[in-house]
Amino acid sequence: MIKNVSGLFLILSLILALCSCAPVTIETSPSGAEVYSADGQTLLGTTPYTTKVWISEKDLVVRQNRYFDDPVKLNYDSSEKIELKLRPTPVVVYSKPVAEIYPVGSETAIGSSPAKIPVGDAPAAYVLKVADYYDQEISVGIDSPDPLVVQLARRPIVNISATPDGVEIYENDALIGTAPIREEILTSRTFEFRKKNYFAKTLTLNGAPPYEMSVELKPFPVITVTAEPAVAKISHDSELLGKGSVKLAVGGKSTLEVSADRYYPQTVVLTPESDAQVDVALKAMPYVMINSDPAGAEVLLDGKLIGTTPLEQLIEKETVVELSKEGFITQTATLNGKDAHPVIALKAIPPPPVVTISSSPTGAEVSVDGKPIGNTPVKQVVEKPISVVLTLKGYFAQTNTLDGSNLTPMITLEKKTLLENLRDKGISLPLIGGIAAAIIAVIVAIIILLKKKKTA
Repeated sequence: MIKNVSGLFLILSLILALCSCAPVTIETSPSGAEVYSADGQTLLGTTPYTTKVWISEKDLVVRQNRYFDDPVKLNYDSSEKIELKLRPTPVVVYSKPVAEIYPVGSETAIGSSPAKIPVGDAPAAYVLKVADYYDQEISVGIDSPDPLVVQLARRPIVNISATPDGVEIYENDALIGTAPIREEILTSRTFEFRKKNYFAKTLTLNGAPPYEMSVELKPFPVITVTAEPAVAKISHDSELLGKGSVKLAVGGKSTLEVSADRYYPQTVVLTPESDAQVDVALKAMPYVMINSDPAGAEVLLDGKLIGTTPLEQLIEKETVVELSKEGFITQTATLNGKDAHPVIALKAIPPPPVVTISSSPTGAEVSVDGKPIGNTPVKQVVEKPISVVLTLKGYFAQTNTLDGSNLTPMITLEKKTLLENLRDKGISLPLIGGIAAAIIAVIVAIIILLKKKKTA
């Protein structure tokens, strides 16, 4: 009896199990997803996938590449058709270099790479941004590779630095800034680096790496110029740099003027190759202090009065000067500048000679320039040749020229005859003849008379 009951129970259980089995179809969007056992180890099929559900529950796992696994729990109450919309897995976006990720049209970044970007039903557009690189737009969708690796294109922006500080950077001779600067190099560009007292340097860039460029400028060599005398002025382009000694940074050919009062000026040409120490000795001008003995003589040069001794005068070549002073003989001297203190001795003019004028016979009246000065012997100062006239009664007047060379001239007077004396008294020659004839006639008459007396 018991056996009969057990067999009946078994039959009823089988009938119940067969009656309780219901088919269930799993469809997915997208289709073709793989259906696995609950432990994920056994592949049961692909969607659309139909299975039978018994009284007990059934756990399945739906898998599709690039989608999240979707667990499915089936039981007796499950619908005959289960539709699953699979959720795509996010796409991992990598970029070189790391960039900020922005949805297209948005100013707000959703993150920086690497980042997981959610995938929607339709592809979404994003922009990767990073400094010094071009913005890169990407599309992220179910068909995008995962990971999505983006190589950003570097903008040809070059960071340009220079040493020392304060270097100015020029392009086409126009100042574009002071280092460091950032410049985008789209075409070949040439820059010039300048700083005072440093050698300029040029750099040509074409946009190719490297993007960090540094330029080091070489300082000008510093040259010390020392002048003698110490008061000498050192100038450049008429600008005074200093006196005696200056330090000058020389980056090219530079001409200095060195000058001092009473010295010949001198120019000095400096180059970067010049010695670090340059000495300049100025040549003194040959100034001469003209002295005379005695002092106070007038000095004439080329016939022009230039001053009175003691007198300083520049003598650059053989020069003849003339010195004159009242009471002294005018003196000439040839100066050549070698003797800085020549002394020119002046000779006093000797007093004019005093001449004693004598005559024979003595006592003659002496006249000079028509003015009587006395009777011989008489003294007369002879400063220059003079004409003297001696007169004495009964003697011819005598004219002589005296120059002082003979201090005791003796002038002999010529005596006049009787006739000349009579003439001097105003008796004319005819009168004298008449008188003489009358005398002769008287004498003849007397002689005749005496002869007659003797005869008688």
